[in-house]
Amino acid sequence: MSQNQSQFEKTLSDVSGVASSARKEIGLSNETISQITGGDDFGYVLYDAYYGAFTFAHEGNHTLYGVIARFVDLKKFKENPSSTGERRPAR
Repeated sequence: MSQNQSQFEKTLSDVSGVASSARKEIGLSNETISQITGGDDFGYVLYDAYYGAFTFAHEGNHTLYGVIARFVDLKKFKENPSSTGERRPAR
């Protein structure tokens, strides 16, 4: 019985070590994904009325890629919603 118990405890210890290693790998994978996607980070635009300037602010630890901000004159947009205001290159 003692030998069975010893083998069981060794197996349990080995399984625990594998589980710990798997959790570590999953954590590293999640961090890699967050570095690529930006994770839970977010950005927002602030307007400084004193200087008449816009500033993009970022909250979080990861770089945000492909961030685009578009400002639209809502009066013109309401008059012609199909117009995006984007300039297209001449052909």
